Amino acid sequence: MAAQSDKEKVDFDLYRSGKDAGSESFPVASLVLTPRVRPHVLAYYGFVRTADDIADHDGLPTDEKLRLLNLLDEALDYQDSDIPVARKLAQSARRTGVGLEHAREMLKAFRRDAREEPVENWDGLWNYCQSSAAPAGRFLLDIHGESKENYPAADGLCAVLQITNHVQDVKKDWLALDRCYIPMDWRKELDIENEDLIADGMTDGLRAALHRMLDRCKPLYEMGLPMLPTLKDRSLRAQVHGVAFAARRLAEHLYARDPLAARVDLSTGDKASMAAASLFRRTPSPWPR
Repeated sequence: MAAQSDKEKVDFDLYRSGKDAGSESFPVASLVLTPRVRPHVLAYYGFVRTADDIADHDGLPTDEKLRLLNLLDEALDYQDSDIPVARKLAQSARRTGVGLEHAREMLKAFRRDAREEPVENWDGLWNYCQSSAAPAGRFLLDIHGESKENYPAADGLCAVLQITNHVQDVKKDWLALDRCYIPMDWRKELDIENEDLIADGMTDGLRAALHRMLDRCKPLYEMGLPMLPTLKDRSLRAQVHGVAFAARRLAEHLYARDPLAARVDLSTGDKASMAAASLFRRTPSPWPR
């Protein structure tokens, strides 16, 4: 649609978390991406970042979160939307033919977060990742003109990024959002209580659950690696090499350390190694264990 009908005007900047592409755990639109695609990647990121901020906002009731997410969804149909992040993505999609379907798929995950729906089992976590993470990988493939045959591999690698982030942020997510991505059947099996998520150190049960999540990432990581040599775009291939390195190194740290006792993150040296992995497209190492 070319024009937007009269809609309630909402200042979505009021709900921004302050995060940007440079503050994420993993690179979003790094300098290795070409100037041809970077504006479109940033348009996509700006939209999903805004939607994510709404879903995570601690001052909004569920109904209001869902209403605002629906407004973002509707705004994607208009080239002249009053919502800047939606207008930029709609205009980007008009030029490239890419973006809207992947953004709308991610809105499904944000609506689920807004409704505070628990993850019942591992399959439920995988399905959540198919909306919360996979669309970003598929968007990057499409915006670079890569084959859709790489979708499953990208889905696997994106799920690894998402799940390692859930392990990394298990304490923060519960403190800030009352949200936990450990499958409920595992929590019951391992006797993990809510208070265990915010303690000063992991219980044996919580350690077992988090390490099991990392263990389940191994086949997903291995599913993603064969995609690397098939990518035709050199800048995207460099980006994915760096991301694969970062995910694996973060998992290595999470196996060895306690994310409840102290924040577990990539070190300055890790980030330098990630840059080298991107630049020289080094073959990723095997999963830590």
